[in-house]
Amino acid sequence: MGDYFIHHFLERSKASSSQPAFRYKIGNEWISYTWGDIYELCNKVISFLDKATKEGSYIGILGKNSINWVVADYSCLLSNRISLPFHIWMDRENILHHLSFVSLLFVDTDFLPLVKGEFPDEKIITLDKRFDNYKFIEDLYKEDIYEDLIGNYTREITSDEITTTIFTSGSSGSCAGSLVSQESLGFEINSLKKLLLYDSTSDEQMVFMPFSQTLGRLAEIVPVAYGFPTAIVNLVDAERLAGDMKEVQPTVMVAYPDYFIYLRNAFEQIFETAPLYKKVGFEAIAHLKLENNKLAKKFKDLIKNTVRRYLGKNLKFFICGGGNLDEPIINYFENLKMPILTGYGMAETTGATHLNTLEKRKNGSVGLPLEGIETKIGADAHIYLRGPNLMKGYLNDVRKPSFTPDGWLRTDDVGEIDSEGFLFVKTHKNQ
Repeated sequence: MGDYFIHHFLERSKASSSQPAFRYKIGNEWISYTWGDIYELCNKVISFLDKATKEGSYIGILGKNSINWVVADYSCLLSNRISLPFHIWMDRENILHHLSFVSLLFVDTDFLPLVKGEFPDEKIITLDKRFDNYKFIEDLYKEDIYEDLIGNYTREITSDEITTTIFTSGSSGSCAGSLVSQESLGFEINSLKKLLLYDSTSDEQMVFMPFSQTLGRLAEIVPVAYGFPTAIVNLVDAERLAGDMKEVQPTVMVAYPDYFIYLRNAFEQIFETAPLYKKVGFEAIAHLKLENNKLAKKFKDLIKNTVRRYLGKNLKFFICGGGNLDEPIINYFENLKMPILTGYGMAETTGATHLNTLEKRKNGSVGLPLEGIETKIGADAHIYLRGPNLMKGYLNDVRKPSFTPDGWLRTDDVGEIDSEGFLFVKTHKNQ
């Protein structure tokens, strides 16, 4: 097998065909999809793509997290199309700026007004429901396809072929689409697999970060390397998210920094009205190291059980990305025995370049570099990165990537590297 997405997917769908790949809530019921199901659905969508588009075409995706979003994206990645997932918060001008490249658009009906009159109706496929005379992706699932179309695409793949785009956050202006090659995406998958961050047999992650966002996209793709199931949710409100966590009981949660601030405030509200002995115990466990404090040890099980009822009893750790997370927040959850593994990366690096792990982590840092990533601090104090995961450029954008002649990417972030190789970001630009 090779090292690209299609090879990982074929290996996973064969080895774990009957094992759950994704769970998605429809109404009040969680529907489970196996790796075999995902293979079959993608094969049917690829049959449509083969008739409607050419290889190498850009295929737009504009919608909230859903199982159909995943199928649309995977189908592109598996059939030599270039998926172009738009941020759901992008304005119409930004979307239209890149839409001229798109041959076909998968879209939630809520976002149709953004493209109405600017893109041919016959080239639109809705993701969330049937609407007017548009094609609906789930109608494609009903087709009888007997040929293994995915297998036809296990051809000779060149490393610099563009396979997808990841948009920057737009924090410095309009969003720019970073062009991701087969090599870059394959490198990310392989590097994260080598970390052994997940247990393929017991873990289940829950993701509510938009799949169009850098970390969310990585969380959508990396399951092909491990085989663990992923519960797909959208952050409608905090109360609903807490309910979903209780139902799913995930072992890993992928979240924004703001989510942890919300959780801390929620815990404090819970214990504000609790009996005095619980309140004292909570303060001890939340603010003092368990191994060094007798009072915290005494109340450890009581407080942890209360918190577990809120978050689910199986939670092992969080993964956090998308911005700065203050060290006191990290310590707060560390003392509750719910470590937050922070990392570093951006659209221009296809995702993560650095990550704290359970075995090797240092508070305040964004972790050690992934194997194969070079990091240095330039004379201007900015963080410079080099490795196979770097983008090939921007799509339809006048801006030029900040590459040095010898291949280093100059980031907009200022940082420091300590003697053990841990990276500390001093000023952080959201991606």
